[in-house]
Amino acid sequence: MKKITFLLVALFSFSAFSQTVWINEIDADQTGTDTEEFIEIATSTPNQSLNGFIVVLFNGSSDLSYNAFDLSGFTTDGDGFFILGSDAIPGAEISLGPDNGLQNGADAVVIYQDNVANFPNGTPATSTNLVDALVYGTSDPEDTDLLLALNQTVQYDENLNGNKDTESLQRISGTNTFCVTLPTLRAANNCPSCTLVISSITYSCDSETAGT
Repeated sequence: MKKITFLLVALFSFSAFSQTVWINEIDADQTGTDTEEFIEIATSTPNQSLNGFIVVLFNGSSDLSYNAFDLSGFTTDGDGFFILGSDAIPGAEISLGPDNGLQNGADAVVIYQDNVANFPNGTPATSTNLVDALVYGTSDPEDTDLLLALNQTVQYDENLNGNKDTESLQRISGTNTFCVTLPTLRAANNCPSCTLVISSITYSCDSETAGT
């Protein structure tokens, strides 16, 4: 029964993904001062307009917003990518500042189809007009209130492999799930083929517990 239940969850995760704009990868933690943080947005077509979309960052300690960015006037690049990154990230379209622009968790990155003026710092997390959301941490306790507010069920751990300073969270192609591996800025994600990462357990298509 457990295996059947998992397969149903996996099937839903693979089949339910249909966004045209999504969070593709984030790297919130590096060695020492976090000077190479980034959020990679992706679109289903290259050079796609991001008019009407915003990115909002939420701090899990309060479940309130601490920054927001208007994507209007921007487009993704020729490969369908758009980067919000630290000043050290080459070619980032929007700057997160020199360092520590992203909280390390438990926190969230959210894409809304909304007006950035509706999200001044200190705005409560909400699922209204939500397009995509990623609740993440670095081996932090699960923030159930933040997950609930954003209509999410999984808090992804950038420290899943014990390498939070050198790895990033990357969306598994065509799914609503993420893996943890070496960063792939402006390139195809490098998730193992046919693998799901749910909570702190890694599942493969032919095994319930391929690793932890």
